[in-house]
Order: sequence, then C-alpha cells, then structure tokens
Amino acid sequence: MYRKIQVTVMPLRSQITITAVLAVILAIGWVLLLGTNNAAPPGGGASGKRSSATPVLTEAVGLAKDRVLVRAIGTSEALKSASLYPSVAGEVVEVAFRAGQSVKKGAALLRLDDKHQRLAVRLAEVTEKDVRRQMKRLEKLIPSGAASVSRLETAQTALETARLQLDQAKANLSDRTVYAPFDGIIGLTDVRKGDRVSESTQIATLDDRSALLVEFNLPEEYTGRIKIGDAVSLKPWTSLNQNLRGIIESLGSRIDPV
Repeated sequence: MYRKIQVTVMPLRSQITITAVLAVILAIGWVLLLGTNNAAPPGGGASGKRSSATPVLTEAVGLAKDRVLVRAIGTSEALKSASLYPSVAGEVVEVAFRAGQSVKKGAALLRLDDKHQRLAVRLAEVTEKDVRRQMKRLEKLIPSGAASVSRLETAQTALETARLQLDQAKANLSDRTVYAPFDGIIGLTDVRKGDRVSESTQIATLDDRSALLVEFNLPEEYTGRIKIGDAVSLKPWTSLNQNLRGIIESLGSRIDPV
C-alpha cells in the first residue's frame, strides 16, 4: 500500500516520442537546405542571376519531460493509536480526563483504589531503612572485631532484599493508575467513578493526530515511477478547497492481483 493521494511522474514513452518527432523535423529541414544549395540557377549562367535559398529553422534535439497527474482515493489514520486498559482489576476512584482532551505522555488518566498498595510501599520503605541502618552499624564494628564479616554479608543480602521489595511495592502502586503512553487526543469513555473494572475493560482510546498516515492503491503501471520521499498533495473530502502537503512514507511489498 502507498501512503499518499497524488503523485507527479514523467512517463518514458512520452519522452521517446517527443525526441523522435524533433529528430524527423530536423532531418527534413537539413535535406531541404542541401537541395536548395545544390540546385542550378534558372536561365543559364549568362544571365548572372542567383536563385534565393529557402530559409529553414532548425532546433537542437533534446530530451523533454511531461507531467502526469495521478489521482487516488485513500483512507487516513492517526500517526499513533492505542486502546487503554488497566493493568489490574479494581474500583475506579478517579477519572482524570474528558473526551476530546489533549493529554501529554505520562499524564495520569484514571486511578483505581490503591490504599493497600500505598501502605505496602510505606512498610517496604521502613524495612529498607531499618536494614540499611543495621548494616552501617555492623560496618563500624568490623574494624574492632566486635562484629563478624559473615554478619555484615548477611546484612548486605537483607538490604538488597528490602530494596527489591520496595521496588515491587512501588510497581504494584503504579499499576493502579492508567497513564498516557504518548501525546494525543483522548477518546470517549463509558467508565465512571465507582465502577469496577478488570484488565479487559477498555478505558478509552488515544490518538496522536500531529500527523496523518494516508493509505491508498495505485495502478501497477505507476509502481516503478514513485519512491519514498516523493512529495504529494491531498484534499480532504470534507474540505476540497484545502490543500495539504505530504511525502511518501512507505511502499507496499506486494501487488494486489484484483
């Protein structure tokens, strides 16, 4: 599939035809000029009269390109599109968007009840802080021999475990919020505060309309005449007086047999 509406190409057949016509005209003119110069003057040589040559205009042969306008009807879609789903099930406590709103990447769109997850984060933070304090105390006792190296190693392992538990608790808390994966326009939603949703509940759609992708088909005869980066012009059906500009972004690898 080709992503554009119009493309200008120059057929090679027209170039050859134009070149051949110019060559024939030049040849005829040259023959006429030679024939005139070689003709004998009328009335004999005694009259002293000279025949006048017929002027012939000539033109250097060169290649010329004609322009062919190719029209096609295509369908457009947003540069990026996504359907948004929660990572976990739960009760909706906040819907932080409205349909048609422009949102930025990372913006919180919907939040589920997260009381237990917040408590888990606080508990993990306390545990990590306590283990870290114990390890520092052991590090001070090692030089004097009041603590063994094995106890310090055990404390280091406990600290690593506590940090992992804290990271897991923060991840579980983050899963209770739906974030925008990219800049875009948010779509309609049927979800309201107080609803209970699951991982299969669609929250809304998100579309990046900063650019549009237009997909269309061209006759096979033009497939070798276009390339990625060629400029195109487009007119929306809803506003035929509006001219949009674009470039070919990609070409399909197959030819439709129909």
